[in-house]
Amino acid sequence: MQTKLSGMNTQMDATSKNIQNQIANAQKKLENLSSDEKISVEEKMKKRQEIRQEITSLNQQLRQHQIERRKEKQQVETSMDDMIGSKQNNVKSDKPANGLSDASMQAIIVADFSMKQAKVQGNITTQMKGEASTLRTEIKMDKSRGGNVEKKEDRLAKLEERIGENTQAQISNLVDAKKAMEEAAKKDAEPETTETQNNNEDKTDKIEEANIDGVLNEN
Repeated sequence: MQTKLSGMNTQMDATSKNIQNQIANAQKKLENLSSDEKISVEEKMKKRQEIRQEITSLNQQLRQHQIERRKEKQQVETSMDDMIGSKQNNVKSDKPANGLSDASMQAIIVADFSMKQAKVQGNITTQMKGEASTLRTEIKMDKSRGGNVEKKEDRLAKLEERIGENTQAQISNLVDAKKAMEEAAKKDAEPETTETQNNNEDKTDKIEEANIDGVLNEN
């Protein structure tokens, strides 16, 4: 079974590329500073220090962002491996002891994975919302003190964009889970045993209990 991790496997995401472009531009300014004859030596030293501080800050942002991206990817991949491994161990034939066909079991695996992935994405969104809230507070305090908040506002904008993308991915996974359960019901066209009915009803209940509004409200 193939699964998509909503673009998390992309080595160079938009945010990383943007930060690296800023670093490259800052390094170029640093190189051009030496040949600028319009400013004094003291002014050059001051600007050189400012640019180096900017590069250091950007490198820290890049490392932090890459750490967060790796963490998100690992969380999703771990949940996928755990779920698929446990479910596939239970699939022994087209009609296993629990009364479910192989096709139905595969559909249930897809549904369970989609639900679990949506939950992971919800947790990640909650973490990012907490970080965004902290940034808003810091920006407000810095503004009241007359500080420069441009970098923090830029970081907040990117964070809010990621929150939106993650929320959409979460909704998509919940929709996929519902479709998978509907598909499982269609594939089991043969008369169901009482045990099969109970199994399908139990799985359907899990999807109903974790509807889109319910899961998103947790965040």
